[in-house]
This record gives sequence, C-alpha cells and structure tokens, in this order.
Amino acid sequence: MSVNELMCAQNEVACGLCAEAVHLSELQPVPVRLQDRALHCWKSLTASTRQLIGLDLSAAFDTVDHSTLIERLQSEFGVVDTALHWLCSYLGDCTQYVKMGRHHSDAVRLDVGVPQGSGLGPVLFAVYVSPVADVISQHGVKYHQYADDTQLRLSMRADNTAAGLAVLAACTADVRQWYMQNGLQLNPDKSEALVIGTTNQLHATTSPVTTVSVAGVDLPVADKLKVLGVVLDKRLSLDSHATSVARACNYHAWAIRHICHLLTTDLAVTLACSLILSRLDYCNSVLYGAPAGSIQKLQRVQNTANANVFAGRNHALIPYCWLSLCTFYTTLLPRCFADAAVICNYRDNHTYSQNLLCQQTPY
Repeated sequence: MSVNELMCAQNEVACGLCAEAVHLSELQPVPVRLQDRALHCWKSLTASTRQLIGLDLSAAFDTVDHSTLIERLQSEFGVVDTALHWLCSYLGDCTQYVKMGRHHSDAVRLDVGVPQGSGLGPVLFAVYVSPVADVISQHGVKYHQYADDTQLRLSMRADNTAAGLAVLAACTADVRQWYMQNGLQLNPDKSEALVIGTTNQLHATTSPVTTVSVAGVDLPVADKLKVLGVVLDKRLSLDSHATSVARACNYHAWAIRHICHLLTTDLAVTLACSLILSRLDYCNSVLYGAPAGSIQKLQRVQNTANANVFAGRNHALIPYCWLSLCTFYTTLLPRCFADAAVICNYRDNHTYSQNLLCQQTPY
C-alpha cells in the first residue's frame, strides 16, 4: 500500500479527518437527504442491498510487533535515516510492571505494542496493518479503516445474495489469516453484520439473509450496527441513532438538574455543552434530511437541558449554541455543506472531502 492509499483508507490517523467523514463515506453513494436515500441511491443499484460488516480485533494496539513495524516503515513507506532512528528510539527500551500498593513485579521488556492514547500510536498501528487493504481489495470488497476499526462493504443483487455472501466469507477468512500471521487476533464472534436496503429490496431477496459467515463463524444479521458512535439501521433511517443519543443526553440533563442550584450560570452552561451539546453535535451531518420525528427526539433533549440549566435564570444569557435543531438541519447545515464544497474546490489536497460532499441530482 502506498502512502496516498493509506491516507484514503485511514481517515483519522493519516488524513486528520474526523469520524464524521467516515460516516459520510459509509453513506456513499447514498444521497445526503434521507428521503432520497431510499429511492435515488438504491434505484441505481437495481434491486441490490448492501452488506456492512464491522470487524473486531482483540487488544489490537498491544500486539504490534516492533521488528515487523520497523521493517514495514522502511520497505513500504521509505522511512530511513534520522526519522527511522527516532521511531526506533520511541519503540525501544520500553518496560512494564504491575504495582499493587507498595509491592510491584519485576520489569519486563516490551517487544510488542504501541501506546493507544498517544498521537503517534494510531499512526504506527495504521502503518502496521496497511497490507491488509491489499488482501481485502483482491476480493473486490470495499472497506474503510479508522485506526483499529475496519468496516467491509459489498453490494449484492437481491436475486443472487449467495454469490455476495461467498465473497464476504472468503474475504474475511483471508483477512483473519493475515491478522494471525502478523500477531493480531480477529474476533469473528464479536464482529457484527448488517444488511442495508429499502423495505422492498429487503423483501425482494430470493433467500433472505439471516446469517453471514465471517472468518468461518456464522453471525446473525443485526437490525442495527454501531460504527464509531453512530447507530446505523437496515433502512438508514437513523432513528435508532437519535434514540440512543437522546437516552444518553437525558441521563446527563437530569444529573445536572440535581446540582444546578449549586452552579453558576457559566459553569452550568459549560457542563451542558460538554456533556449534552457535544453528543448532539457529534456526527450531526449524517442526520441532515432525517425524518422529523428523529429530529424532534433530539430537540426535546435540548429543550430539557435548556430548562434545567437556565431554570430561574436570566434567559438573555442563553448562548447562541441553543438553536432550534429543526432550523439547524434544514437551514444552517445545508449552507455548511455548500460552503465546504466551495472550499474543497479551491483545495486540491482535500478532494476526498469534496467527493463526500458532492451534489445529489434530483430524479
């Protein structure tokens, strides 16, 4: 895999893009507006459904072999001289021990593992697993990687799902074999599978897909799949995601209510923004065009938080961030998409984002 290919496959660690870009690519070629997704995109696939598989790795960062990583940095990415010496120094002479109270074990030298919480750790892990992209591509399966999270995508005709399932079974078996040869453990039991399509397409399949073979293990097809914090359902209505976000936000909103009388307005707003608005804002672009019922769930959460934070206070202090979510998704977010598309036209190094923000032609 070349450096450019790594940057396309690994959003966070190579391109500096966020999880939102991953989900926008997951919805491609699904149009941005949900009311168009069910017809415009899936019509173009001629009665086909999309199979999405999320692969699970055990202790991925802790099993990276240092010698293999250094060799891969040299041979595949051309890291030499001073830069290579820096990385060798970063990885070398690492030890660990277990401490309990005043007692601790002997220190043991580490020849495997990269720090997951560091800035360099995810980059090194992305380099280490970069060859698996070639294994996946050989089967004609589309994929996306975000650090140690990998999703496989394949479109299957409704009248010939067996062929698509066979391709996925062979692909995941080869991926598992590659992981084993490189000291990584794929957990097929903890991996998840989801079939995406319209109601008619899901019913039109000659043999409904109930299980998917992942690395030799038959997984039941789920009704929803959580990918990087966003819950995707089989019809991409994202109603399950809105429900999940509302549940988490309500928990914190009522927690703030119990202590709000002890807080200053600034502190209450800070808590609400960090615990509630941050969840409402996370990957909010995927909800553009979502059904009004899903948006209303989130609007009620924001109204509850607003009432808890500013109860008995001067409402002139309410910050600009407490906007109507309906206004945001119908007015402001489309402008953001348009502005981003314009910006991308002038920045050649962000053509990837420009492709994700492409205009959807009405039919």
